[in-house]
Amino acid sequence: MCRVAIIPIMAICTYGWVLPSNLNGCSHRRIMLVVFTYDFPHKKSHDGLLKLIYSGCRPDLVIGAPFRDLGFKSSPLLRVSPRGLRYPATAELCKYFGIAYEVTPHDSIQLSKQMSDLKPDLGVILGARILKVNIISNFQKGIINMHPGCLPDNRGLDNLKWAIFDELPQAVSTHLIDSKIDLGELIEICTVPVFEDDSFIDIFVRIQNYELESLISVLNKLKNGEFKTYSLHRGKYNKTMDPETEYAVKKNFDLCKSQYQSIRKTYVETKPELPWVNYEN
Repeated sequence: MCRVAIIPIMAICTYGWVLPSNLNGCSHRRIMLVVFTYDFPHKKSHDGLLKLIYSGCRPDLVIGAPFRDLGFKSSPLLRVSPRGLRYPATAELCKYFGIAYEVTPHDSIQLSKQMSDLKPDLGVILGARILKVNIISNFQKGIINMHPGCLPDNRGLDNLKWAIFDELPQAVSTHLIDSKIDLGELIEICTVPVFEDDSFIDIFVRIQNYELESLISVLNKLKNGEFKTYSLHRGKYNKTMDPETEYAVKKNFDLCKSQYQSIRKTYVETKPELPWVNYEN
């Protein structure tokens, strides 16, 4: 049985940053920011909350989803994420910084009702299950997600691996979500550098680092009234990579790294309509 701590609306106050009340930046008001995380030690939840606080974008409310066994197993053939790392639980982090925190499934009726009452301005996903329309529609400006791949060509799961297999650049696509998985409105996209001595884990950690850089960039664009989007349609949805394809990716990894600069340049040049940004300078 999960813990649910519904926080009274008047107990949640908007803290310290403002945004234009319209996208032309004519007048400003404080923003209510809600962050979705996991309610267990989780690298992106931990790093993302610290990045938001450090950057002056302190959340008003953090909603942690309790652990749920979805049946995903780490691949014994091709592991891309580090293991054995320890992080404080999200609840401990929020308590330390005095941020309102509750634990409830992200698809719960209680959460839908609370968001309907609060009508937050903006949401950020640092860790979440699939959010449904009855949650998304309550956010005045939308919910931001940082996706670790080129959207819409690398949707779904195992994005780092599928990028190698499909000869796509490693990337971060930051977008406003909608009811369809990894679609919605693209705000910005950046490629992530890959070096010839990289391991899979090096690339994975670097992508997460770029996700947080992009998050703060997008929040600053919103704050400054520079919020433009590109509509995402269809693309390619990937499921968990099968062992046979993983073997091919592992076998061709060194070749892909040696050709990466060309792969990246070609892809960017063929997609001039996308809102490209560069975090390498």
